[in-house]
Amino acid sequence: MNTLFEQLITDFHERSLPELTLRSVDLPALMGKIDAIIGMRRTGKTWFLFQIMRQYLDQGIAKESILYINFDDERLFPLTAQDLGGIWDL
Repeated sequence: MNTLFEQLITDFHERSLPELTLRSVDLPALMGKIDAIIGMRRTGKTWFLFQIMRQYLDQGIAKESILYINFDDERLFPLTAQDLGGIWDL
């Protein structure tokens, strides 16, 4: 499973972010904490995350410092909680 996670992360780092229509929504981030975006299906959560990633890149943060995994990717099925622990080992 770690090889698959490595491939997914590499794929993300090699692709450019999609073209975005910027929205005026702010995420009240807390330093040292993980941000979670929750909401109903198909409401723009992923695109909002892409917008945040674009802001980070524009601030000079390296794309390799951003971790993005789409857990709807069919290559991850069947994913278990134990498999997720391997992400931190990469």
